[in-house]
Amino acid sequence: MSTLAKLFIFGLFLSGQQAFACSCEEWGVSSEMYRENTAVYLAMPVSDSRPVARSSDVTTRFTVVRDYKRNSAKEIVVRTGADSSNCGSVFKKHEGIFLLFAHRDRKGNLSMSSCDVGDFESSLEYVKAFNKY
Repeated sequence: MSTLAKLFIFGLFLSGQQAFACSCEEWGVSSEMYRENTAVYLAMPVSDSRPVARSSDVTTRFTVVRDYKRNSAKEIVVRTGADSSNCGSVFKKHEGIFLLFAHRDRKGNLSMSSCDVGDFESSLEYVKAFNKY
C-alpha cells in the first residue's frame, strides 16, 4: 500500500472520532444555586483524588469547613469525573478551600462535575451570600 493511501485511511480514521469536552454555564443567582443543590459545602481536600474501580471517575475526601445545608458532616467523599473531558475535577491534598455544589445519588453518595466547584477566592460572592442563610 502506498504512503498516500495509508495517509488517506489514517485521515478517515481521525475524522470519524468525536471530541468530547465539558462546557459549563456561568453560575446562577446564589439563592438558585443554594436551592438547586442537595449539598453545598466550603471544604478542603484531605486526600488526593483516587480512581474508582471500573469507572472513569475519581473520589476525593474533604474536610468540611462550612456545611451550608446543615447536613452535619465533618468530612465528605465526593465523586467526580477523572478529567475535564468528562466534566471532572481532580484535587490534591490541602491544595486550597473550595465551594462545592453536590448532589446525592440513590445510594446517598455525593457527586459533582467540574461545573459545580469553585476555588474560595472566585466564589467569595456566593460564600458571603450563603453565610446569610
